[in-house]
Amino acid sequence: WELMSPANQRYLCLMWVVLTGTRKNVTRLLMKVMSDSQCQH
Repeated sequence: WELMSPANQRYLCLMWVVLTGTRKNVTRLLMKVMSDSQCQH
């Protein structure tokens, strides 16, 4: 398996954020992403 494939890089990055980020930071990040997606529409 290719550890450095783009898909695995995104997965590892996501896991890193989940494992290291606090619940507050994750919630704030999700709120930002949701608001950004709404602004694009």
